[in-house]
Formats: sequence, structure tokens, C-alpha cells
Amino acid sequence: MAFPEEQYKFINIIAPHLSCYAELMEQLRVNKENREIEFLFRRMGHKQKFQFEAVIAHPRTFNPKWEKVVFKTRIVAYNPLSSVKYDFKSKPFSGLDSFKILEDYGSYADAYCNSLGLERKMMVVTGSFPDTYHLQGWLQGPVRNALLGHDYLRDHLGRGIGITGMLSYK
Repeated sequence: MAFPEEQYKFINIIAPHLSCYAELMEQLRVNKENREIEFLFRRMGHKQKFQFEAVIAHPRTFNPKWEKVVFKTRIVAYNPLSSVKYDFKSKPFSGLDSFKILEDYGSYADAYCNSLGLERKMMVVTGSFPDTYHLQGWLQGPVRNALLGHDYLRDHLGRGIGITGMLSYK
């Protein structure tokens, strides 16, 4: 779903207790059901209990009703976004055949990123041990497209070669 005059926010909140966390999740659920927001990326409790991190898309006119809930929490981040960058690396593979296989993975990823209009750099590099290689690189672009590229690399293409990485936001 795309919104008219779409904008994006990065949210990272830590609730002090379960009831506050549940209240925030309920308000987000209502906003999602009313089609006022769309989650482009989210994860919960990855570093700390009752932590919620997300990238949301919303129309310019969206006025969240989270204030009373959000101010009960510790706000780690609540920032508007314009672009996302994903730095990634695959697990190492040994043997000359792995170099060609990783190059193929890189060309699939490159083609997908090209279709999304993303800036990117991907290369097969030698590992720390002799005859080991891994795919390494980055992709960057508008929020929605860059997160699609991130999901594709991490969850689909990258699952076979163990892609991990770090998202950063601007």
C-alpha cells in the first residue's frame, strides 16, 4: 500500500512494563487496521525486554494518537526518514566453486536492486582463511525500495548463503 505524499518514520521505543507495551501495540494495531500506517520493517525485544523498533510509512497528514502512550516509554528514536542503507556480508565458503556460486548470487542481487532503482556495490572477496570467499556489499536508496532489497537479500536470496548485516537510516 502506498500513501499520498508518503512519509516514513523510524521508531525505537522501550516500554517500562508490559501494560504500557501492550497499550502501544494496541494503538499501532488500530492505526494499521484503519490503514493509517504500514509497517515496512519491525522487530520486537531484540536487545531489551519490551523494546519495539519499526519503520512505518504514513500519509503526510497522519496525526498519531500515541503521545500519551509514547511519553510513558523511553524513546530511543523517533525520526523522519528519507533513505535506508544495508551493509551486508555472507558467511564464508571454501573452494573455487564457491567463488563462482557467490558471483551468481551477487548478480541476482544486483539485478533485483537494479529493478528497485537502488545504489549498490556487491563483490566476492577473499576470507580470512586461504581459499575462502564471501559476498559483501551494500545497497542504498529510498526507504520503501531499500527495505524491499534488504528483505530480499536477508530472507530469500541470502538465506542460502547466510547473509547478515546492518541497517542504517537517514
